[in-house]
Amino acid sequence: MNMIIKIAVDAAIPVQIIKSAAYWLVQQGNLQWESYLLGEEDDIIKKAVRAGETFLVYKDKLPAATFNLSVNQNDWDKGLWGEKKDPAYYLHRVAVEPDHMGNGIGEAILHAAERKARRDQIPLIRLDCAQLNRKLNTFYSKNGYKNRTAVNGMNLYEKILA
Repeated sequence: MNMIIKIAVDAAIPVQIIKSAAYWLVQQGNLQWESYLLGEEDDIIKKAVRAGETFLVYKDKLPAATFNLSVNQNDWDKGLWGEKKDPAYYLHRVAVEPDHMGNGIGEAILHAAERKARRDQIPLIRLDCAQLNRKLNTFYSKNGYKNRTAVNGMNLYEKILA
């Protein structure tokens, strides 16, 4: 599989991928990303792109996935984790185009985030996942992320990088 990961320079593609993944989730009966379909998060995505925190994954030269990686806690993070001062990356909006699901892209995203964290000497990655999304919770656990606690229907995961 030929994959390339690049920093997003325009929000249009990440927004489209996220909305495509959100629509797929709704078709599965999962409404956790419904706000993305309604455009309620578009400004947040645009801000993350401008900050250089949003990445695109290209598979065979086509955009296949997106994710956000930031050392800065956003309001969502603070509401779930509390205000943290330790150095950590927060991984958000991991979204894979439905046509590309099941091809190892999610795992490649986790590995890319971990490589970046190690290069940047950030010893920890944090992420959250809806408790009801069992498949995704299993995926994070199988990839070495430890479920630390649950807050407001979200499981909070961390991975300490050696």
